[in-house]
Amino acid sequence: MRKKDSNKLKNTLSSDPFMDVFANVQGDLRDVTKHVGAMVASMQREAEIQEKAMAEEDPLQKIQNEAILECQKLGLTGTEVVNASAAFIKVPAQMSMLLALPESLRR
Repeated sequence: MRKKDSNKLKNTLSSDPFMDVFANVQGDLRDVTKHVGAMVASMQREAEIQEKAMAEEDPLQKIQNEAILECQKLGLTGTEVVNASAAFIKVPAQMSMLLALPESLRR
């Protein structure tokens, strides 16, 4: 590729060496702009894929997270939260039941 570029340069050399350097830099900047644009497009696609994956979160996982946060809000100790989590894993309906109870009956 450089050989091809050097042939072009021989044909387009001006009498001012600074103009030749400027022309080379300008061409390099065009290439950089093109490659950065490709990188940005790739990063945008990856971000969209990540957002889609986050949006399609497992509904059961979402309920588990809500139930654990609720247990922490109720002032349960760390051990009690872990025990409640273990119960939620064994019987997922208990999570929904906890979240359905009025706040006064949750503890």
